[in-house]
Amino acid sequence: MLTGYAPLLHEGDFTLWKRAATEANSASLTAEVESSASLDQWIPISNQPTWLRVELKRTWLGSIQSLLWTSTDARIEVQLEDGAKSRYRLPPGCARSGFLVNPLLMADGDLLRPAQTEAKPTQVKAVRIYSSSGHFFRKPIRIVKQEIQGLPQLPLEGPGGQL
Repeated sequence: MLTGYAPLLHEGDFTLWKRAATEANSASLTAEVESSASLDQWIPISNQPTWLRVELKRTWLGSIQSLLWTSTDARIEVQLEDGAKSRYRLPPGCARSGFLVNPLLMADGDLLRPAQTEAKPTQVKAVRIYSSSGHFFRKPIRIVKQEIQGLPQLPLEGPGGQL
């Protein structure tokens, strides 16, 4: 998003983005840092932009459960720099493919925070993966972290004026 588009206008929680004439693929992921964790274990997260992949495998009981009726979902809890915690559903596809965990983006306007002097992106300090029925998932779970380097800086002003 940041390499192929530029923000034009920002109002409230909405941002109008314009496709860039040429896409500069300058962002890249660093080498993978793998670790194993158990459910409910807090995993520290770097304060740098971080991509996170979570590999959860179901036990035979979990596989039968998901075959017969609605399966138990895994969830993720994030601890922010200020100590606040938030919980989210962790869809299996997003967990396997990976997602941006740091900074925490709640709306597209959050992409603009690094360009705004008065606002700082919400930083994640640690995460934990949990489930209401832990016996439906194999232990340990595999966590893969990668830092994101070369993110472009967003302009402070768009063609229509101040963002």
